[in-house]
Amino acid sequence: MEPELSGSKPATSALRLPARQGGAELLARALGLRAAEDYYRTLPTSQGLAACADRVLSDQGIDLATVHAAARCLPERGALLVTSNHPTGILDGVLLLSALLSRRPDVRMVANEALCCIPVLADQVIPIEKTAHKDGRESNALWAVHRSWKRMECVIAFPAGTVAHWQWRTMRLGEAPWTDGIQRFAAKLGLPEYRATLSLKNPGWFHGCSAVSRKARTALLLRAFFAGAGKHPAHPVVFDRLER
Repeated sequence: MEPELSGSKPATSALRLPARQGGAELLARALGLRAAEDYYRTLPTSQGLAACADRVLSDQGIDLATVHAAARCLPERGALLVTSNHPTGILDGVLLLSALLSRRPDVRMVANEALCCIPVLADQVIPIEKTAHKDGRESNALWAVHRSWKRMECVIAFPAGTVAHWQWRTMRLGEAPWTDGIQRFAAKLGLPEYRATLSLKNPGWFHGCSAVSRKARTALLLRAFFAGAGKHPAHPVVFDRLER
């Protein structure tokens, strides 16, 4: 990875990692947690989330000008929903944040609450969990989305909820069925929705492992993220307005 940008303030660790010893250390390294911790420390967090997202895309070999140009069709103000497919996991959110923050500053993303542990990102995350229905957090997330829209903000959501993976039923790569709750919510409020289509891909070995184990989809996301640098399409995202 590139060295720390001159003049930027080193970031503190955002990951709650085990002590650097024994089997826990070996596991942290195997899953890419140590690499993620070290990489986060190089990001220009003092310059804000947009600068960090742009830096990640540059390190991944993605052309920032192309990504930002794709977002020029989006409204610069007003409540907005942006839904997207979820082909790779980590890079999907980073790319959308880079694109949208180049257009407007008021962007929030519905995502796993684990991302709230990342200081530079925490304020932009509307947390939700798979088990949220047991304690009401899913409902709370929808209310948080509603509050964002009342403030005329832009909200990003991944309706599939999980990264693309091998589907044994169809014998091809695909996503879980999309939930339409947030889309119906936006439609009820009369808000515009834009669909982001990402053409990113995870490495073949990731899909091979995730086909064997569901837990591998999460456990190997960091390894797939670092392995994918420089292997992305020239035009990784397209935005289209959905007509209801």
